[in-house]
Amino acid sequence: MKTQSQLFDTCNDHYTRTFEEIQVNKRVLISFFGHFSQNRVNQLLEKMESDLSLLQETKRSAKRVFSITVECLQNIKLHGMKTMDGHLLGVFMLSYDKKEYDLRFSNLVNKKGKKFIQGEVKKINKMNSVELREYHKEVLFNGDISSKGGAGLGLIITGMKSSEKMLPEFVQLTDDLFFYNLHVSVKCGL
Repeated sequence: MKTQSQLFDTCNDHYTRTFEEIQVNKRVLISFFGHFSQNRVNQLLEKMESDLSLLQETKRSAKRVFSITVECLQNIKLHGMKTMDGHLLGVFMLSYDKKEYDLRFSNLVNKKGKKFIQGEVKKINKMNSVELREYHKEVLFNGDISSKGGAGLGLIITGMKSSEKMLPEFVQLTDDLFFYNLHVSVKCGL
């Protein structure tokens, strides 16, 4: 069994490799790895909003990026597994080039969460825009929404707003713990 420090180091190594790969071809606007709280989510959203306005992005693209970021940061905050010392460990990276925004989100999930995410992302990625809107309505009105929200609505909204298919990745940390990474793209100038 890995210690708390080893788990953190493994996640940090993955974050560092991802950051280095991204910055070769894209400009990194925001990069955060660490403990999440509602205050941290608010700070990241404010920074992102400021950066998007400085880039003078079209309202439609900026709204898509913002909407995806709100959903995914809230998913980390509400559904991420806590570390052994009770903290939510997560990642948010926003980068861009002239063609697209590249968004990366990561947090800890257990086996059950991994299975749910894999199933939902696979289903969502197969749908076209009309099917996604219908699926969103179905889950919104008939889904099993917990007190934390959920039922996969954040993933559905992310799928609806992204320009490409969502790309999930899971790094196994222990028998029941994974570092979940989600890669989402939004085209510039929509």
